Amino acid sequence: MALRLEQVDGASFAPEASSLLKEAWANQPSMEYSPEYVAWQLSFPSPIPPVAVAAFDGAEPVGFVAATVRRLRLDSNETDGFAASFWCMRPGRGGPLGPLLLLENLVKKLRSFDTPVLVFGLHDGRGERLFPPIYARAGFLATGLGSLPTYAFLVRPDQTASDWIVTESDSTAVLSELVSQCASKDPTLLYLSPDRAQLDHYSRDPRARRLLVATDTKTGSRAAAWAIRASFRNAGGVVSSAPTLDSVILERSRADALPALLRAAAEPGSTATAHSVVVNAPSLAGFNAEALQSFGVRQVSSGFQGHLYLPPSRTDWQSAKGTASEII
Repeated sequence: MALRLEQVDGASFAPEASSLLKEAWANQPSMEYSPEYVAWQLSFPSPIPPVAVAAFDGAEPVGFVAATVRRLRLDSNETDGFAASFWCMRPGRGGPLGPLLLLENLVKKLRSFDTPVLVFGLHDGRGERLFPPIYARAGFLATGLGSLPTYAFLVRPDQTASDWIVTESDSTAVLSELVSQCASKDPTLLYLSPDRAQLDHYSRDPRARRLLVATDTKTGSRAAAWAIRASFRNAGGVVSSAPTLDSVILERSRADALPALLRAAAEPGSTATAHSVVVNAPSLAGFNAEALQSFGVRQVSSGFQGHLYLPPSRTDWQSAKGTASEII
């Protein structure tokens, strides 16, 4: 029986999508795609709606792909855009063309919105071979956002105190100001710029999430980042969680702020811990690798490749060379 492709409400379809994602990623490490997490991602408030497509064999769901929404900023330009992800097919179903048809269907729908699409692909993954021709056939222009390695930092009780102090915040004004400052300092780095409704939605992340704001007590410079308690599933299906620092809004010449932010990400409400903790940092594009290493931030995997696909009307966004956004 031929696959039937149908646009679905992503948040309502989250239980089925979660099951498909877990089956597709079985026997290999992945993030934990809980129904709550998938529903949260696919219910982000925005002037443009999240888009989700499911593949059915008869009445049985066998595949899924979706794009959530974010407010994007590059230099002084802001727009609502998509972040495409959640691409999966139940093992042994759909044949060799099923996953391609599913992704093509989503991409064609995204093209009708005439807005940028963020995509992250695993290094040497299947998507890295398939994304360029599929997006090109739909009329998108490709802009590479470079490599996004995963880093880690060991927080120890005996670490030296920093000039940076870190507090928690829920201020849209503070976040917007910092995004504006950093985007003007590096006009080639793509940032997320959530409005009040999106900031409120971030607070409902089923993973524990906190907005951290760091201040240099000597210069008054500030930075921000999200601290998340991210969940992962290993190849044996065991789920664990780890503190993660994401979406770092910081001038890339000020890597000295990272240790304080990473320590704050390790423990809610504290910049120090009573025991050693490893904090993940999956998105540190733009920082000098030697500077990261000098502050104890170590690369632990090759991570992802970032892509920005643009409709022809958005060529002013082709100057993007990297991104400080979360990897979805």
